[in-house]
Amino acid sequence: MVNKSGWEVKVALGLCLAMLLSGCAISAGLKKKPLGLPPGGPAPERTPRYEHAGWIIARASIHNHTVYSDGCRTPEDLLEMAGRQGMAVLAYNDHREGKICAGKRELFCAKMSGVEAVGYEAYYDHLRRIQDQGAAKGMIVLKGVEVIPYFYNYGKFPALVLDGLQTHFVVYGIEDPQVFEQMPARHNVPLKPEPIPDEKPWAEVVDYLAGQGAIVSVAHLDEGGDIWYGPAHGACPPVPENLHRLKNLTAFAALAYAWHEKTGGPGGLWDTVLVEYLMGMRAKPIWTLADADYHCESGLAIANTLFYLREFTEPEIYRAMREGRMAALQGDAFQDSFVAEWWVSDQGKPEDPVMLGRELTLRGAPVIRFALDHPVADCRVRLIRNGVVIHEADGTELTYRDEELGSKKEPAFYRVEVVGPRADRGDYDGPTMPASELFVNPIFVRFEK
Repeated sequence: MVNKSGWEVKVALGLCLAMLLSGCAISAGLKKKPLGLPPGGPAPERTPRYEHAGWIIARASIHNHTVYSDGCRTPEDLLEMAGRQGMAVLAYNDHREGKICAGKRELFCAKMSGVEAVGYEAYYDHLRRIQDQGAAKGMIVLKGVEVIPYFYNYGKFPALVLDGLQTHFVVYGIEDPQVFEQMPARHNVPLKPEPIPDEKPWAEVVDYLAGQGAIVSVAHLDEGGDIWYGPAHGACPPVPENLHRLKNLTAFAALAYAWHEKTGGPGGLWDTVLVEYLMGMRAKPIWTLADADYHCESGLAIANTLFYLREFTEPEIYRAMREGRMAALQGDAFQDSFVAEWWVSDQGKPEDPVMLGRELTLRGAPVIRFALDHPVADCRVRLIRNGVVIHEADGTELTYRDEELGSKKEPAFYRVEVVGPRADRGDYDGPTMPASELFVNPIFVRFEK
């Protein structure tokens, strides 16, 4: 039998932990040489901003990683890429974790190259310079962090079983980096088995951040991982239930990861949350957006968010996030499109043809209208009311008079999904991208008594 010294055991277990993390949606963050810029000219490949009916519609890539965590490009190169590829808004959201440890005395640790490795202040200082560079290009840069707030071990040493590492929050709207330093997030797990927790540890972090004025979005709800390294097991199943259980979330990324029936599809958990809001069981709805979750791909047009703004400023983008003035899209078919009409009325076409996130009071049967700015081939539109598809149409527009709801006069929300042709992205393809797809945030309807 070979005796291992204490430091050899620590190194071996640390490597196991690092490799487990890489299998549960976060890289161990090994130092690497940044990739250079992909080919492309200085002129934008697509339109960064549209003006329509009093709205400024800004094309955005949000939830992006750089060499500060597990991305492959510098913040400067990512900004240049975004400008070339027609983004008006770019959000940086590097992982916060500098290290993750096991044991009360941090017996062994996996070092990460997250923001904590350099410090939040240094990271924010760099991003403030990037904001100035972006402003010179006519772009808005958002500062943010991606957080794994809590993870736990329910295995007996040395057979650790880690869970919780797949729950990631993407945080926006925090100007003081001290907020992140004081965040009640976990850095290490005990070597002894722990009880499997309820939602409380995650809710504590979301509630803290929301109390500090943050916008908190939950990422890749339907992704997980399961991996073994030696005696250690990373059991990281997806936890879409967090959408329902966490009351202070602002948004979730339906695209590119949570589009199907469990979460973002008709009758899924998102619709459950929206019905609860209608019934007065929640203080606020949860909106949808699209996360690029960019790391090393050649393009940022993976999944993009369209912000509907009254002015092109950073505070107005955050207001749009809080009020649901967003459309989410993925795939190539909708990259040159925007939502030109999305309204509900019982009095004919309204003055404002885009009502994302709006709440209305009606008297008669609602007429619902949806249209993109131009037709897109091989598409189908689905109109969803309270989680049920009530009408479908080929193409990219739809008009429907809801006589049933007009007679019942019950509270309702409407939302639309547009499903297009297969997404063609050779460097980002798989089960999470079955087709080009577009989601809009709901319109809520109540009736006069």
